[in-house]
Amino acid sequence: SDFTEEDEAVFIAGTNDLDSFNNKDIVNNFNLDIISKVSNKTNLTVVNIPFRYDRPECNFNIHCVNMKLQKFFDSRLDITYVDTAHFSHNMYTKHGLHFSVRG
Repeated sequence: SDFTEEDEAVFIAGTNDLDSFNNKDIVNNFNLDIISKVSNKTNLTVVNIPFRYDRPECNFNIHCVNMKLQKFFDSRLDITYVDTAHFSHNMYTKHGLHFSVRG
């Protein structure tokens, strides 16, 4: 509630619940109403779910969820959407789960 138009908020999605839900439930668990309210008060950047180099079998589901998120955020001119699909392996830590200083 203390955000202003001069602030910048960054929302980075993760993979903690990826195995627990189906793709539709994962998208529904993003509280898009809250994200929309934040974007009305400040500059908002949303970073999609990064691929997992430690568990490549998850990447198809990550891709499906990211496509749904991108469809929602592409219609929002007040939100900057960052697609991490083009991030190469060297942008991740050695174990492949988290971004490194390059990512």
